[in-house]
Amino acid sequence: MLDFLRQRMLERPEIVRVGMAEYWRFPQAREQIAATPRAARELVERALEAAAPVLRPGLDHRAASLSLIGLLLVSVVWPSRGWIELSDRDWHVAATQAVNGLLR
Repeated sequence: MLDFLRQRMLERPEIVRVGMAEYWRFPQAREQIAATPRAARELVERALEAAAPVLRPGLDHRAASLSLIGLLLVSVVWPSRGWIELSDRDWHVAATQAVNGLLR
């Protein structure tokens, strides 16, 4: 699921950039701009809820989803701006480690 979301973000980087840049400048478009990140967060939260039996006891699904969404955002935005180099292998290692940290 993280790979799916990241791939969609990489396919349409302008949506990520414009959404982040223009959100505050156009109050009338905020709901439309916010719909996509909200849907991504909800997808991650649903996946965490479905995986609850194998996750650490007491794991805060909202906090975990924010962490995973943050990893997604950084993995797309930072390389696009030249701030880091991140190969597909690096991404898979980071995503796997992030998910493994949530498991029992």
